Amino acid sequence: MICEELKSRKNFVEEDFIELRDSVEELISVIEKYKDMRKDSDGYIRELKKFLEEVNLTLKEKK
Repeated sequence: MICEELKSRKNFVEEDFIELRDSVEELISVIEKYKDMRKDSDGYIRELKKFLEEVNLTLKEKK
């Protein structure tokens, strides 16, 4: 019983880590686009806001 519980916790942590890693990679990508922008700053800012809202929602769900 305890062993199964620990295994499930380990999997939960691994899944959270993978999700966090993917989110960070996506955030870096959006920031790089923002940094390199020439014209459409509003579009990049909207994209960044949308992404951060999704991250915030995910974090609230994890609580």
